Amino acid sequence: MKKNRITIMGLVFMAALFVMAKPAMNVWADEAPNVVFIKDGGTGDGSSADQAASTLITAYSVLDTSKDATIVICGPFTQSQAFDYPIPYDGSVTLTSVYDGVDYREQGAVLQFEAVRYICYGDTRFENLDIVGLGAYVLVVGQHYPVTIGEGVNITAEAMTGGSVAKSFTILGGYQNGAGEATDANDADTNITVLSGSKIYIVAFSRQIVGAYTGTAHITIGGNADVATLHLSEANAEGVILGNTEALITGDAHVGTIYGTTQDTEMNSVKVIWESGTIDSMKWCPESAPGTLTTAEDKLLLVSDKVKEQENYDEIASAFERVETASGSAGTEAAANEETPDDQGAQETEAASDASEAPAEKEAASIPATGDRRDAMSNGVMAAVFCILAVTAAAGLTFDRKRNKI
Repeated sequence: MKKNRITIMGLVFMAALFVMAKPAMNVWADEAPNVVFIKDGGTGDGSSADQAASTLITAYSVLDTSKDATIVICGPFTQSQAFDYPIPYDGSVTLTSVYDGVDYREQGAVLQFEAVRYICYGDTRFENLDIVGLGAYVLVVGQHYPVTIGEGVNITAEAMTGGSVAKSFTILGGYQNGAGEATDANDADTNITVLSGSKIYIVAFSRQIVGAYTGTAHITIGGNADVATLHLSEANAEGVILGNTEALITGDAHVGTIYGTTQDTEMNSVKVIWESGTIDSMKWCPESAPGTLTTAEDKLLLVSDKVKEQENYDEIASAFERVETASGSAGTEAAANEETPDDQGAQETEAASDASEAPAEKEAASIPATGDRRDAMSNGVMAAVFCILAVTAAAGLTFDRKRNKI
């Protein structure tokens, strides 16, 4: 009888622990991938391609952006209004059409942009996407958060040349005047990485703001990227004070034109690392907008032995005040892209007024706050450990009673 009582007590103890652990295990079981699906006409909650949501506002509000998150473009999706979801986040948000082994581009997935601004409040990434520009430009405003065009991005747009902000898929490392968190002073770095795509115009810092941005702009152009214009400072603002720009061109990437500035600008330093790939031309200022880029340090070109063999190497190198040979590889691997950007519009760089790029009215939406989630894995493991201990204890008690005949 005593043995039975002890065994029952052990089982009851096990059951109690299981009941206590069940909520933790439910959290673990309920933890879904941090992903949402969107497409035009979607009427669902975004939990799957069959239940796709229909707006980027919905997508961002559903995701836990304190962690890395994914937005899957699973069908044709059109962004026809300026996108501005004004909640900074610590994780990253990746927009893609390839997820969990499925390439939705094979089912017609495409990300279409009217002439709009896309304001970033955290690490923003585009990869494995077909992007179609329905207007003359797309302006991605990094606001000193990292912006990445990863692998597998194809950009097509009849009206885009890549020669000016107003006619390109443009990435600003810093701010756009009158948009988002724009301020006239910031010492934070900017970070832009482009590994694919074409018709792209890169601005290292901000646009149309007179201010002081004393951080470092980190720019990497690699993969099969075809960047029409690389602008090493700030666009459309006279008398700006900047920190440093470090631009790496690597792999088989192609850069059409590198500009230093379009207005009088002061910087601490400019360093271009030409590891591989091609550069068509280097101009510290375009003829259409003469200005002077004054740097505290020599304008430096760091090159590999490989690029010295290129036909226009001497022409590019002669634009810099100092040229050095790199001691080793500094960049990323790359694959070639044969498309050559049309930089015929380069002389109108930044000439288009802000009014010509006035975005449509922002998406109106109620933005729910993103709640914190419990650490599911930790709770689940703890529950499992308690159960194992309970089983061991119950079995041990029964065994000892039998052996000692108590």
